[in-house]
Amino acid sequence: MKWLKAIVLLILLIFISSSFLIYKFFRISPEVYNQLNQLYLENQSLKSRLASNLPPAGGQYKIVKVYSSYPFNNRQEITVASGKKDGLQEGWPVMLEPDVFIGRITRVYEDYSLVRTIFDPDWRLSVRIGENGINALLVGGPEPRLTTIDKNKILEEGSAVYSADREIPYGTLIGKIKKIIIAPSAVFQEAELELPYELNNEIRELKVLVGYGK
Repeated sequence: MKWLKAIVLLILLIFISSSFLIYKFFRISPEVYNQLNQLYLENQSLKSRLASNLPPAGGQYKIVKVYSSYPFNNRQEITVASGKKDGLQEGWPVMLEPDVFIGRITRVYEDYSLVRTIFDPDWRLSVRIGENGINALLVGGPEPRLTTIDKNKILEEGSAVYSADREIPYGTLIGKIKKIIIAPSAVFQEAELELPYELNNEIRELKVLVGYGK
């Protein structure tokens, strides 16, 4: 019955890693989709922390609802349905899960706030890569990438990328190495970044890290 076990394992892997496709083709409810996506993000976060020997994430989080935007063609900024009356403040980090970073609050109004994401081309963030904590600079944009990596450092595809910037808690998951880019004439090596989520209109909630940086 080895073939049956293999089929079951394949189904489980697809269910965890491709929850968006499951939602699209099997028309499961948004609630179930969100639960599947949350499990996937938690799994990615845990794997990155174990691989990089980082402590568990901590802090107090406030759940905020995300306003819908059609067409969803501006991923640089997200509007959330909480503001000054809810105690939000500029500069607080925003997560998809307590350990999966997506951006920071940039403007707070009475009833809503704006969240700047790492898809903003002007975004810059100090990060580290893998168990050895290789230094890199995250450059935002439609396809965020890693730059200014020492050419003498050995990178591995799939290595976790986590924050090393005082703007957000140390060790917060950013993503993982997708592809290493080494140009013979370049001073540094670069890498493409793979994010553990799809930023789209299926994201209904975000988590704001309350009080960070006060």
